Amino acid sequence: MKTIISHQLSIRQLSALQKLGDIFAPGYGQLPAFSDTGCLHHIDEVLSFTPTQNVKDLKVLLSLLSFVPRNFIPQFIVLLDTFSNAPGFIGQQCRLGFWGLKGLIFSLYYSDLAGPYRNTSGVHDAIGYHINCQPITRQHPEKNFL
Repeated sequence: MKTIISHQLSIRQLSALQKLGDIFAPGYGQLPAFSDTGCLHHIDEVLSFTPTQNVKDLKVLLSLLSFVPRNFIPQFIVLLDTFSNAPGFIGQQCRLGFWGLKGLIFSLYYSDLAGPYRNTSGVHDAIGYHINCQPITRQHPEKNFL
């Protein structure tokens, strides 16, 4: 892992998050792997909008996962997903954990934000997503809706 500086997560927690990211977004065809995008450099931007208690819970989960060998993390994700269907408190916590991790990783991945030495992560190019903004003109208003 290239050096990533975070004011909210430790190096161990960042490493665990990168392992999870590479499991959820391993890269297929032209899509880059999570760790190749450099999007993890922007973790503090995402976490700045996250409620404090959720960040604390994330830190605990990532700290625990940082001690788990990479081979067992996919099984952990499958367990979280499986137990998320359970009724009651256990199911609720597993749903929050699974969808919270998945949402955080995909928010970073599909943001197209890259590391400090690249302009883009390459994800938007790989999926063919390009934004085009044009001013609305009064001369040909019918063209503005095509």
